[in-house]
Amino acid sequence: MNPLTFGLIIFMLILLILAFRLYIYLLRRATRKVINIFRFFDATSPEKALPLEVMGLRSTVPFISFRILKDYKPYVIQTLYRIGVIRDSLNNSFYLSEETLITANLAI
Repeated sequence: MNPLTFGLIIFMLILLILAFRLYIYLLRRATRKVINIFRFFDATSPEKALPLEVMGLRSTVPFISFRILKDYKPYVIQTLYRIGVIRDSLNNSFYLSEETLITANLAI
C-alpha cells in the first residue's frame, strides 16, 4: 500500500472519530440546556406545565437551517418525550418529570 494512501485513510478515520465525538458532545449539551430550561421555568409538574413556545423551545426541526452548527434541542425534546422524561399536559403544555429523569440513566 502506498504510504500516501495509508496516511489519507488514517486521516479520514481520525476525522470520522472527531465528527462523531462532536455530535455526541452537541447532543449532550443540548440535553443539558433543555433540562435546565424546564427547571428555570419551573415546569416540573403537570400543574406547572407550559407550552414549549413560552419557554423559547420548539418541538419541530426546521426544514432549512442556515446555521453552521444545527440546533439539537428539537431532537432532544422529541427523544426525551419518547422516553417519558418530558410529558404532555392539557392545552399542549409540557413538563419535566424529574422522577423519570433520575431513572432514565442519561449520560449527560
